[in-house]
Amino acid sequence: MIQYFLDEKYKKVAKIVCKQGMFPFPVSDTAVSIIEYVVKTEKELDFICAFNKAPSQILEQLTAVSGFMEQEVETLATG
Repeated sequence: MIQYFLDEKYKKVAKIVCKQGMFPFPVSDTAVSIIEYVVKTEKELDFICAFNKAPSQILEQLTAVSGFMEQEVETLATG
């Protein structure tokens, strides 16, 4: 059950990443695999999910949307 939840979260993050930029590209198994390889923690997945509605945000927006404290946002954004 937990693995299914994580798999769905990886797909959601891949969708968010794939729609960024001037030329969005479709979500594929390869894109999901890359996200699984690069993003190692659920906290990182949750942070990327904060970019679902707005791809560019300031610190205050990210803390409000993500639910993370400022220090956590800074650590995740620079880590």
